[in-house]
Amino acid sequence: MYYKECYPSIKEKNILFFSSKNLERDFLTKSDLFSLSKKQLSILRNTFYAKYGYDFKNPELREYFEANCKAQGITYKVNPNFSESVFNEVERKNIELIKEMENMKE
Repeated sequence: MYYKECYPSIKEKNILFFSSKNLERDFLTKSDLFSLSKKQLSILRNTFYAKYGYDFKNPELREYFEANCKAQGITYKVNPNFSESVFNEVERKNIELIKEMENMKE
């Protein structure tokens, strides 16, 4: 399940587009991501990690996912056994592309 539920009523215009995509099965394109800000890209990329219970060291990301998931009745729960091996091929490719686009925004 994709954590589209973690975007409660985000007013950041372009993030809402991704609520219609299943990012476990749909490959993203550069054109999908082009208009997103660096912050939006970071949130989108880290959504994959939050979904599987990554223990965020960055307090802003931890608070974001705790607050926004909780607002939707979903509990962000740290998985002490988290490993990137949980990502499927589509998720890995989407993470790579998002990171590439983040780096272009620097």
